Amino acid sequence: MARRFLAMILLAVLLASVLAPEALAQGCSMCVKNAAATGEEGRRALNAGILILLTPTLLLFGGVFFLLRRRNGSPSAC
Repeated sequence: MARRFLAMILLAVLLASVLAPEALAQGCSMCVKNAAATGEEGRRALNAGILILLTPTLLLFGGVFFLLRRRNGSPSAC
């Protein structure tokens, strides 16, 4: 059962990466040029912004994952 669940997750990730080509456009030339043109202070600000946006996302994902695992029982029950 756990293998089937893992296979479904991998299939979903594969489909999401194939069917969402705009997600691959995050390294556009304008973004790279603007980031390269900033000084050291600008680079630190961009890195801080990335971490600030990443933190709540990871906390939400971790919380939902924790609640689902707790609701469904122990990992050996999968």
